[in-house]
Amino acid sequence: ILYPAVAFTSAELPFWPLPASISAGNSSIVLSGTFRFDLLAEAASSRLLAEASGRYETLIHGAADRPDSRFVYQGARGTLNRCNVTIMNRTSVLDLEGDESYSLAVLLDPVECTINAVTIWGAMRGFETFAQALERPKSAPEISVPVAAEDTRSIGDNRAAENYS
Repeated sequence: ILYPAVAFTSAELPFWPLPASISAGNSSIVLSGTFRFDLLAEAASSRLLAEASGRYETLIHGAADRPDSRFVYQGARGTLNRCNVTIMNRTSVLDLEGDESYSLAVLLDPVECTINAVTIWGAMRGFETFAQALERPKSAPEISVPVAAEDTRSIGDNRAAENYS
């Protein structure tokens, strides 16, 4: 199953919480019907991160009974099969000073996706940003590239509330 992709601008992306920086291009790639998050090195040993990646993969792919979408969007320039996820520290302690920083990059040439985070909590923020960057037409999720996002927040950071007040 190949999912179609369309272009949108970063001004049209409604993110919550709003990352410190976000940008999106106007080229398109296709999200594979078997897209998954690949947890690498330290990330692979975190049960919490594995469970979170599974929830987001289910969210991205939608219900199992979705109609088969085997067409390829004419404007698409590549297929994204996976997003590589790395963390520096697999700590599962979440407190007001916990580091939730991450960077997300979805590139066109070569077609690739990476989420790099200090902790599992940052990686989960990256999953959320990735999921929110997807367009969802009737048939399947879509994404425009390149996408770049970074955030450097902790739970005690009230910057998100200030951005939306």
